Amino acid sequence: MKRFVIATVIAVLAVCAAGFGYFRFINACDSLEADARALQESVEDEARYEEAAAELTETWSHEKPILDMLCPHGYTEELDAHIRLLPIQTQTASAKEKEIYLAELQAMLLQLREAEKPSLQNIL
Repeated sequence: MKRFVIATVIAVLAVCAAGFGYFRFINACDSLEADARALQESVEDEARYEEAAAELTETWSHEKPILDMLCPHGYTEELDAHIRLLPIQTQTASAKEKEIYLAELQAMLLQLREAEKPSLQNIL
């Protein structure tokens, strides 16, 4: 009986840890996607764009270590390069080119969320 209780407690703790990790992952993705949307909405206004880009970079530097622990490094390295190159790529770009670059960023964030979503397809 004692072994059964210990095994049950360990299983419950493992499920809670997995649930917390997934909750933290979703929270990180939500904040990054919100910052990317704010950046995409401020393409026309240069001052707001710079502020939104700084906010996205700050959020990324805060969330990157967590995402590195929870996700394959291929996804986070690609996102890291895309976010770090954001000021360089969009400094002299037109509004249309900025929108294209930011749409790619949104697609990467969506791909990250979909790749880590607990589903039968991802398990198999």
